[in-house]
Amino acid sequence: MCFVFAVLAVLHPVNGSYRGRASSYREHMCKYVFPKTFPVTFPQDVGAFERNNCVSVNVFGYDSEKNFVYPLKVVDDELEQHVDLLLVENHFVGITNFARLFSNAKSLRFRCKRCLTWFQGQKKKNNPI
Repeated sequence: MCFVFAVLAVLHPVNGSYRGRASSYREHMCKYVFPKTFPVTFPQDVGAFERNNCVSVNVFGYDSEKNFVYPLKVVDDELEQHVDLLLVENHFVGITNFARLFSNAKSLRFRCKRCLTWFQGQKKKNNPI
């Protein structure tokens, strides 16, 4: 169920103390076709979810020993409904602020989701080459 609630937490954010409660997201479950098998397998079930729901999904892995984030699946074009997920020890976690995943500083720096390189402005982020 972690995949379901990670996706819903990104697509339907809840503010305040109810953010971590599954009950805050149950009303949105019927809007999507989720995989019927649990745990959700990557990449098969994630790809099926994208096709069935018109939602693009990026998945990033996390190595806890090296404290290292790396891309597992990055879409070429993000759709209007887009989700970034972090896969940690076979559990999915929704990424609500991609830049804050790497830094707690509030700066105008952007990170390329494909190569994870930092850029200073929006223009370079959209066209790093």
